[in-house]
Amino acid sequence: MTKESLIKEIKSLKSDFEENRKKAKPNHLIARRLGSFSLFLFIASTLIAINLKLTGINLNLKFEPFNYLCLLLMPLILVLYYYFFIHLMKNEGEKKLLFGLRLFNFFIFVFYVFALIVFKTADIILLLSGGFLLSYFICYLSNKQYGYTRSWSRSEKYYFLLQSLEWEVNQVDEEKKYLKDIKLDELTSKFTKIIELQLNERQRDIIGDYLSANELLLNWTKK
Repeated sequence: MTKESLIKEIKSLKSDFEENRKKAKPNHLIARRLGSFSLFLFIASTLIAINLKLTGINLNLKFEPFNYLCLLLMPLILVLYYYFFIHLMKNEGEKKLLFGLRLFNFFIFVFYVFALIVFKTADIILLLSGGFLLSYFICYLSNKQYGYTRSWSRSEKYYFLLQSLEWEVNQVDEEKKYLKDIKLDELTSKFTKIIELQLNERQRDIIGDYLSANELLLNWTKK
């Protein structure tokens, strides 16, 4: 393979990895950040509920009609906020997406504090705790099932490997004439190895994520 054709192949594959990296990163950010925030609120809610239990507040799930109304409206409001602040910003760039995530998390936190101040009952807090735990599992399982983080990380790794390889190929002209062919053969072999490695890693990740996510659910249901 000549130097020009090798560079062309490297740039083509590098472009594919760059596209995959940009496509996977928004979902990676959403799953990781919302999952972490949900886990934090779940732990906080559980600790508050335990504190209320220790102080003697009744934990029986007795809801007033107004409480039911709030609980019914909460998922709808969260879905609408998610759609406007996160879903619509997924393709608007990383900065806008991060802004949407911060705004969405801020809204959830304000709603959470509002619920604590207004209701001050352990039943609502426990229900919120369950909702945050469910949100965490949804983020975790979706990331595990579809491999958002692995896809982004894998694409970024091979993108920079190819970028480094492209630089090496561009330095071939500085070699002595009798070393050029040897060096190009080495770099071509390295390029082929990168392709094989990423294909094997991709297949392993896809199958591994699918099986591990489903096994996790099956093991949980058996318990």
